Amino acid sequence: MNNFTQALRRKFNYILWTTLFFQISAIASQSSSIDLTDLGKFRTEFTTVEPNQTIEGSKLIGRYVAKPKSGYQVSLPFDVQQSIFIVTNGQEVKKGDEIATINGVDVHHFIDEMTVAKSIYLNSKKHFQATKNSADTGTFKSTQWLEINKRYFEAKLNYEHFVHLEKVIQTSDNDIIAILSPIDGFINLNGLNADTLFEVIPPQSLFVKSYLPTDKIAQLSSLVSGNVDCKLNTASIEPVVKNYQQAIWSKPIQACQFKLGQNILLTPQYATQGFKLSRAAIFELNNQDYVAVKRGNKLHLEKVSIIGKQGEHLIVHASKLSTQAQVLISSVSVAQGLFMGLGE
Repeated sequence: MNNFTQALRRKFNYILWTTLFFQISAIASQSSSIDLTDLGKFRTEFTTVEPNQTIEGSKLIGRYVAKPKSGYQVSLPFDVQQSIFIVTNGQEVKKGDEIATINGVDVHHFIDEMTVAKSIYLNSKKHFQATKNSADTGTFKSTQWLEINKRYFEAKLNYEHFVHLEKVIQTSDNDIIAILSPIDGFINLNGLNADTLFEVIPPQSLFVKSYLPTDKIAQLSSLVSGNVDCKLNTASIEPVVKNYQQAIWSKPIQACQFKLGQNILLTPQYATQGFKLSRAAIFELNNQDYVAVKRGNKLHLEKVSIIGKQGEHLIVHASKLSTQAQVLISSVSVAQGLFMGLGE
């Protein structure tokens, strides 16, 4: 080992031991309390401690959508050559509102079939009811009554195939065929199979879907959109974990005026037991955060752990703080130096 290397090593050791000496000296001289009079003429201002039961998490994106397979799908058992929609995708409609007009050869053929089936059913029902009393008294032969029964129930079964569609199909005097909404809800025209003309999503099936880390879900209190006026409560949590996240389905507590398919910026709020403090109150000593609490004529060091922020305040955990504590928020750097023993 040459002389230069030896000299460099001695210098490094000197710097290392000198640094350790000053760190140990600072720790040894650090005091857990100081007199208020030690601050001299510096201004002393105090604030109370506020309890805090929620903490904001990182913002995320949610989407206002319907739960899978929750919409009422309107399908037609015939080919439609032309469909003209009167409403737009996402529009809110009421039961019985016109959604679209349809046209085509098969359309008119189906309407004729439905009209005939209804007429046969009503006539068969009328004949069945008119002859029932006679059959009970034995006026009719059993074979005759069985045939009347058979025709009636066949007509009824055939007409029932049309009944659910008769509620949504309307024919005008000028032969325009309109399709009506079967329920109240929101029109969806996207992502449907070829056999479905449209879908109506009931309001109770709409949720804000978002994803949260699995390790955060147990602490989730609510989600907030934009401002505190629009809060969402968790309706359900999917147990499936993907990429360390789970899907959350949430419902607005108030009318938040979301639109179908809208992307929404959300702020998660997690449940916690902590305190809200002014940023000005917190200072650091030896890699630990503290506040100075007034007790009588003295200031005492109290450890705090920063767990989040809320506007101009910090949220902290502190085992020895209470809502009665008076925390220093002015001349804090001066007090910090005194606690380190620099002013003695």
